[in-house]
Amino acid sequence: MEQSEILLISIIKHLFFSWCNIIFIKVSGKTTKKNARCYFLSF
Repeated sequence: MEQSEILLISIIKHLFFSWCNIIFIKVSGKTTKKNARCYFLSF
């Protein structure tokens, strides 16, 4: 894989997980930083 492809995939993953985290916060009604950290460390 090219370096640019790896970078693009990591950006997409980052955006996807941050979007999931926003949805999770809205559903649960909590803004816990611990859960946000878990999302970002999962990839």
